Amino acid sequence: MTQSNPNITDWILDTTSARQVDHLETIQSLWSGYGEIERISLAGGPSESVILKHIRPPTAVDHPRGWHSDRGHQRKLRSYDVEHY
Repeated sequence: MTQSNPNITDWILDTTSARQVDHLETIQSLWSGYGEIERISLAGGPSESVILKHIRPPTAVDHPRGWHSDRGHQRKLRSYDVEHY
């Protein structure tokens, strides 16, 4: 989650001009454990909250049904790169 990563917290503060961020809720986990979509509360900024898609590819791929491969991993990473762009 965001609170455990000071780099993400600093980025949110810089981007939103807020004084403080707090994790409100995880809205949804991303497919195969690649992160989550979170609602973040902002104090002292122009908005009360923001939605953050936090992508953290797993270091070890472990799909519950065995649907993991390097090709699938690369496809997911490429998809997130395209989305980011």
